[in-house]
Amino acid sequence: MVAGPKEPTRWVYLGLTLLVALAQRNAGSLGTLENIPFSARTANELVAYVAYFGKMIWPAQLACFYPHAAYLSQAALASLVEAAVAAGLLLALVTCLVTYFAWRRPYLVLGWFWYVGTLVPVIGLVTVGTSSMADANRGIAHRHLGKPELALADLGRAIEKKPDYLDVYSKRGFVYAQLGQYKSLADFTQAIELRPDYPDAHSSRGISCVHTGPFELALADFTRSIELNPDNPQPYNNLVRLLATCPDSEYRDSKPAVAAARRACELLGWIDFNILDTLATAYAQTGQFAEAVAWQTKAVELAPTGARDQLRQRLQRYEEWVPNQN
Repeated sequence: MVAGPKEPTRWVYLGLTLLVALAQRNAGSLGTLENIPFSARTANELVAYVAYFGKMIWPAQLACFYPHAAYLSQAALASLVEAAVAAGLLLALVTCLVTYFAWRRPYLVLGWFWYVGTLVPVIGLVTVGTSSMADANRGIAHRHLGKPELALADLGRAIEKKPDYLDVYSKRGFVYAQLGQYKSLADFTQAIELRPDYPDAHSSRGISCVHTGPFELALADFTRSIELNPDNPQPYNNLVRLLATCPDSEYRDSKPAVAAARRACELLGWIDFNILDTLATAYAQTGQFAEAVAWQTKAVELAPTGARDQLRQRLQRYEEWVPNQN
């Protein structure tokens, strides 16, 4: 009698779960295997199970934000492997004991596997943003709400608790950049020192250098970011902007800019109006205004209404054979 109503309820829960996952993926918050490998997820999962149990028994050293293992420094990752092995052995031991006593104490099986199952969404196996446990990333929320001062305070406290957490330096660097403060360069540099092979930190520091200099470092960072993650279109876009519109003519090089822009367009299927706008800029810098007009026209067609006026202004310049300067 009870089983009937439960079955449709399960499908409702499953549908809601899929909707949330799709929403987070479309927002760019759902971690992928490219930026968070399965090995890092597994290690984080094992440690998180034990950490949650420990905090349930003794709620000490709590924080508003717990970094995911994939965003820690290389030294911290090495120690995480040892902790993951120990956690895995402990979890295996508990599972064996629960299974052994299952016939005499079936409530142990129910309790243990209920604990294991309910923690799946919050242990870092499926990642949203960069938190490894369920606490809110309030600093990033404040940033998106347009409250940079509060964001800086929260992110600063997160760094105090986890000084080897590289991604939070990048997040704070973005806030400093929004405020026009040069501290952003220092934060991005710190993130790179903690993890030299972290492509997002190189790309972020490159963007900061475009605005503050040095341009040579911006060029090196965009190039390095592409080397580390050649399937990410954003570093290509940033590189094109630098090569095509850099205030210092020494760093302008239109032919590589066109090649990089076309690669970015290929990665996004030639449907992103921002990237097409960049491609048109690169063509205009080479003097190929016919190509620039064609791709800028396509960008205007694909752009939302609010973005079309600025794109049309650039299109008019290309039609008059005037390259874009920004």
